[in-house]
Amino acid sequence: MSILLLILKIIGIILLSVLGVLLLAVMLILFVPLRYKAEARVGELKKTVPYAAVQVTWLFRLIKLVVTMNGKSVDLSFRLAWIRKGKKASRDREDAKETEEPAEPVKTEKPEEPAKPAKAEETIKPADKKKIPEKKPDRQKKAGKNPKGPSVTQRIEGFTQKILSLPEKIMDLLLTVNEAIGGKTEKLGQMAERASDRIEDTVKKAERFMAEPTPSYMRWLLRRLCRMLRHFRIRNIKGYLHYGTGTPHMTAYAGGLISLILPASAQDFTLDPDFNNTVLHTEMTLNGHVRVCHAAALLIRMALKRDTWTLLKRIRKAGRKGGK
Repeated sequence: MSILLLILKIIGIILLSVLGVLLLAVMLILFVPLRYKAEARVGELKKTVPYAAVQVTWLFRLIKLVVTMNGKSVDLSFRLAWIRKGKKASRDREDAKETEEPAEPVKTEKPEEPAKPAKAEETIKPADKKKIPEKKPDRQKKAGKNPKGPSVTQRIEGFTQKILSLPEKIMDLLLTVNEAIGGKTEKLGQMAERASDRIEDTVKKAERFMAEPTPSYMRWLLRRLCRMLRHFRIRNIKGYLHYGTGTPHMTAYAGGLISLILPASAQDFTLDPDFNNTVLHTEMTLNGHVRVCHAAALLIRMALKRDTWTLLKRIRKAGRKGGK
């Protein structure tokens, strides 16, 4: 009996240790944040090579992933505890070959060629001379025409003729359009009927989903998503951005969009617009973290809410009817 109790005790200890390890792993996944850090550096436009780096770490830097981009070359490195793996994908191998300095060729002195005797000057015969063409008198001057162009009266007459011929041209254009569309009116009517039928079907399907409690459930889900995204926001941004599009109104428009996108944590980030030149120069660093527990909490709340299952049932019914 004591041996049986000892065996059961050992089995219980093993099961409890396995459950403890599983619980510890779940707690680490849910509550240990996934930290990220990004850096970017861009010099003046078309003068310096852009640089960007993204670093993702988890579990006190036990797992680390770094992606670096320097110009056209990309470096990828991964570390799991003490195991490291790196991968480099360079796209500018040809540029690197061109940048290598070629070896200077050895100069060989060529022997000097003997001076050639000067040729005797050839005498030009009078018969070889080209005949200069005689200038012909200008015909316009003989006829007494004005070389500057037609007179003012001629221009007015031509303009009035063009205006008088406009109605005829418009009528010809309308006739050609009528002849081209005349045989296709039936097809256009059929296409319009099909489009209206499809619109009616989509409206009917949307009415099924928009019936209660779907609108209230969508509002609730949107509020919960906004709360979850607050925890995923960027925690800190540092640096500056010197930019310019070349036109003042577009530069001001771009500055407004950037100020809307920047979070409230960007207190150490400065914007320096240039309203006259096309410029792009920046140096910035941003960091933050993401916890899986917030997404897991939202999924649990959605599973416990009855409206989620009613909406899924409606989607399944609509899919079955569409399949039939």
